[in-house]
Amino acid sequence: MKKNRISILVTLFLIHATCGVFAQAYRSGPTDKDFAGYLFAYFKGNAVVDEAVCFAISTDGYTYRALNDNQPILDSKIISKTGGVRDPHILRGEDGKTFYMVLTDMTSSKGWDSNRGLILLKSEDLVHWSHQAIDIQQRFKGQEALKRV
Repeated sequence: MKKNRISILVTLFLIHATCGVFAQAYRSGPTDKDFAGYLFAYFKGNAVVDEAVCFAISTDGYTYRALNDNQPILDSKIISKTGGVRDPHILRGEDGKTFYMVLTDMTSSKGWDSNRGLILLKSEDLVHWSHQAIDIQQRFKGQEALKRV
């Protein structure tokens, strides 16, 4: 049990440290003149068909236009273990060209404490994404009673 806690703490520390490195490196990365707008990643609602990643763009950061006719840009049934995803967070890598996204692997129809995992994605063009689903209960022994990630 102690080893599992240490593994989880080390993993969380590495994630936190990596985010700090990205933030620091980004300061010397692309400048404002390199950007033409904002990308917003979202999910539409609590129905299974709405628990998927959608994108919208904006030139001012206030008014957004949905892309892909407000339809998902990824098939949740393919990338997730539960069939649905929520809470997308997207960030640009330190190289300014690679994008990362983290999603909650969950469908609300199975209950609010059914989110046992995360999905990590990577893309260089915001169209083609590689993904890895991580079930925390299966990955880290001693976390069988975990209700929410």
